[in-house]
Order: sequence, then C-alpha cells, then structure tokens
Amino acid sequence: MRKDAVQLAHEWALEEIAKYGLPYRFAFETANAKGLELAKRLGADQAVVGVGTRLMDVKLGEAFKLGKAEAHVAMSVKATRDFLEKLEFGGEQKKKAIACVSEHHNAAGKFSSIESEICANADCYRFLDAKNFFNDLMEWGKRGETLKSAIELAEKKVREKIGTLSLPECKAELENDIKAIKAFIEAAKR
Repeated sequence: MRKDAVQLAHEWALEEIAKYGLPYRFAFETANAKGLELAKRLGADQAVVGVGTRLMDVKLGEAFKLGKAEAHVAMSVKATRDFLEKLEFGGEQKKKAIACVSEHHNAAGKFSSIESEICANADCYRFLDAKNFFNDLMEWGKRGETLKSAIELAEKKVREKIGTLSLPECKAELENDIKAIKAFIEAAKR
C-alpha cells in the first residue's frame, strides 16, 4: 500500500521529534488537529494543511540543538522542499505546502493562501491554548530554564502568536485563554 504525503510527513516529523525532542509532541498534535479542523470548516485543501502543520517545525529540534532556533523556518522550508520532491505531491499543492511552512510565523498577516493562514493560526494554539501554554512551561523547566527565563520566553511567544492570529474563529476561541495567560504572566513577573 502506497502511503500518502500526509502520512509520510507525519512519520518523518515524529522521527525528528524522537531524535531531537522538539517540537513537543502535545503541541505538534494540537497544531495538526486544529489545522485539519480549520481546513474542513473553511473548505481548504486538507492534504496541504496536513503536510504544512506536520512539517512547519520539522527542523526545530535540530536547529535548537545547533543553537540556531531562529533558523528553524528556513531549515524546515528546505527540508520540506527536498521531502516533497521525492513524492507525488506536486504542482500547486507542493507550492502551497512549502508556503505553509515558510509563512507559519507570519506576524505581518499576509498569507499566500488560506492553507498557509490556517497553518499559521493552528501553530498559535501551541502557545495560546492554556493547556499547551502550561505544558510548555513544564517542558522548559525540564530542559533547565529558570522560572524567570521561561516566563520571558513565554511572554515573547505569546506576543508573537497574538500578532500572528488572524482567523476570527480562532481569535474568538482563544480569547479567554489569552486573557488567562496574560494574567498569569503578569502575576509571575511580580
């Protein structure tokens, strides 16, 4: 049985997570599930979103290990391009999937497709959903971050993701969580 691009992307992403420990599995699964839910609801190409949410951070762990976390998007774009070259996932779908990876941190709010916007918004749930936010804090503590540095990192990621969040349904769904997270950060900084 021939596996499709989404399944192969999922398997590869899990291999990278097992190898490098990032992104955290719960956050990875949250972004995938939310992306597919949004794709169905908004009539977007589910295969493109499926590949995009799985590969948008495929090189995050490696980049982090190399001390180049900020380069993870460029590294993930290149790896995604190389990965998709080997599959029957071409033309417009391939172009859109690569854009999903490239634009998932797009705080400017300009997306090349609805699929790219969905992936960027799904990625926001990794930091703006309260359960994921607190799981991240626990994981950062396990890797040796102090509470102060974890709060600083969390505050930076929350600001970034609030700036990226663009879909009205996502803004509405995350509104209460964002308020609670902001209140927690302010209290923790005192």
